[in-house]
Amino acid sequence: MDDVEFFRTDEIRYWAKKPLYSVYQAALLMTGIDPTRFNSFLRFMQDGYRDFPENQIRRASFYKELILDGLFLGSLTAHKIVVEYNNGNFNYIKEAITQFEIANYEHDDISLENTTFTREVLFLWLNKQGVPSVKRELRELKQPKEAPLNLEKP
Repeated sequence: MDDVEFFRTDEIRYWAKKPLYSVYQAALLMTGIDPTRFNSFLRFMQDGYRDFPENQIRRASFYKELILDGLFLGSLTAHKIVVEYNNGNFNYIKEAITQFEIANYEHDDISLENTTFTREVLFLWLNKQGVPSVKRELRELKQPKEAPLNLEKP
């Protein structure tokens, strides 16, 4: 897979050779959004609607879930997994775990900003999943919807 294909938009082209991506960075980049515009995925979900169409925001959210599913199912190997959670005693815990320990956690426990993947592993996995490139994604987002055909006789 030509990994540069994901970075054919001018806004994100400089991300193409970065060796590590977080869940948050990958999800935004896959929809053509520069992650440096937001300091977290949560901030993107709260403020992204100002600058991006709703379907682009939904796609970023879908890609985040897709990556987390791959992580939980073991088909996507992380460089580092970090969990963040409250242990019930009002203590906020942030710790690195192994891929084998992930079954003890939920999607919401995974740190989207601190869990990382190498570029090669992530791109090969995305290609296996049949994820389209950003270039094609953006083209689909910007195309006007065709009016449905009216097959009834007047």
